[in-house]
Amino acid sequence: MPDLIANSLPASIGVGFKSQHFNDILSSPHPVGWLEIHAENYLGEGGRPISQLQHLRAELPISVHAIGLSIGGEAPLDKEHLARIKRLCDWLDPASFSEHLAWSTHAGNFLNDLLPLPYTEKTLKHVIRHVDHVQTILGRQMSLENPSSYFQFSESCYSEPAFLNAVVAQTGCGLLLDVNNIFISCHNLNMSAEAYIDELNCTAIGEIHLGGHLTDVLEQDELLLIDSHAAPVADTVWTLYKDVLKRTGPKASLIEWDTDVPDWSVLNSEVMQAACLWNSKDASRNDTKELFIAFSNPDQPCPANLKAGKHLPATSGLNIYRNTIAHGLISTLESNFPKTRAVLGPKNFYSLARLYASKEKPTSSLLYKYGVGFSKFLQKIPALSELGYLPDLARLERHIRLSYHARDCALYNWENLLKHQDTDLLTACCQFDAACFIIPTYWPLGTIYRKAQSGAPTRHPKRLSSASAILVTRPEFDPQITTVPEELIKFLDALAAGHTFQTACNIGKTTGPAFTPKAGLQFLVNANSVHDITF
Repeated sequence: MPDLIANSLPASIGVGFKSQHFNDILSSPHPVGWLEIHAENYLGEGGRPISQLQHLRAELPISVHAIGLSIGGEAPLDKEHLARIKRLCDWLDPASFSEHLAWSTHAGNFLNDLLPLPYTEKTLKHVIRHVDHVQTILGRQMSLENPSSYFQFSESCYSEPAFLNAVVAQTGCGLLLDVNNIFISCHNLNMSAEAYIDELNCTAIGEIHLGGHLTDVLEQDELLLIDSHAAPVADTVWTLYKDVLKRTGPKASLIEWDTDVPDWSVLNSEVMQAACLWNSKDASRNDTKELFIAFSNPDQPCPANLKAGKHLPATSGLNIYRNTIAHGLISTLESNFPKTRAVLGPKNFYSLARLYASKEKPTSSLLYKYGVGFSKFLQKIPALSELGYLPDLARLERHIRLSYHARDCALYNWENLLKHQDTDLLTACCQFDAACFIIPTYWPLGTIYRKAQSGAPTRHPKRLSSASAILVTRPEFDPQITTVPEELIKFLDALAAGHTFQTACNIGKTTGPAFTPKAGLQFLVNANSVHDITF
């Protein structure tokens, strides 16, 4: 095994970074010793997320926690996704890297949840191969996190702790111990959390996670625990954490709070509570495809190899994952298409998003890309025929989202034109900024977008008599939209397609006498959209 960069997180309490806390972290004293980021939120190539991360890395150690590699999947790891994570780790140089003992991909499709595995010899080989591959590509030791579970597999021949121990022994990876997940799984599956920890190789633990969970009351007042990351750490989890510390000594520990994120002061209180505790005295079935379909399609029957938990039928446990996946996809669509949601209203949008999510699953763990077919989906809904502009609005919003995460590009310095003869420009080609997109439309899309942004009601705008277009740019962090004058649309399209300035001007002239090369060039200068001009 090649030499790997080891986990170097400090033995202190960290929190998961959320962008709304950025100013609090940099401007005021706090007890937080390090920060965790979810890798998939920072795989864009520029914009505000990357800028914030560049500032934070100078202040605190950073841990990169991935959720989309599908370590437990049968198929080889996604090379492109792993390459993006490598680029992130190479420039960020994090203090640690971690992933989950789970899977989320099958046959090119992606489910936005951490799905459980059967603990068999066959699965063990997949996980070992994938962990070795990740560590080799990244050149770093990774830590593997234990999942939360709502059912077990009948074919499992390892306990979860024994399975984790085997992965550690054969790969040299570390363990990320999620105490909340242990408590949830052991409660739901009628196991002993203390026995779980007794069986685990605690010397391999390099990091600990602490988070909140939800409680659901079932029939006969039985309690089901659901991993949520949306509440304070429960007293019972603090007690189990204290037991873990007796075995491990102080370890880098993280407060996870990913949804319904509270004020910075609330997270600080959780950090202080953790700090106080420091100071106190192959028989496997080849059913991945079947299981993936079962997770993603509520109409499918529950696979026969799923075992019930203590209080919960296997079907009910499966439905927890299904609901989490559906809710996550709907929330992603709400985030990716906020103006479309504003036009439709929250309830109508929710119904349409739920229908879309049931038909279309992500093909990437970069969820800001989810919804590539949402515009066409809206176009096919008969009840939306009176809102003919809505598909174009959704398409605009998708490209604004892509612009937000596009790589940073230096804009062209137009003073460089003075170094060339006027005739040189005729044979030159423009390279547009990576955050720049041209959206054709037959609707007053700029006006519609701004009304939705301001909360003003969008009546029934008239369809335009001729083609229009919106230019999406991102001068700094936030994308901006500009309506392209009708006479410049063909000119810009030609430049974007790679034609020379002279060819683009000739095409522009076909729109009529309103087009002039001077107007086209002036628009490019004002729009902040050109990255380079090659002569």
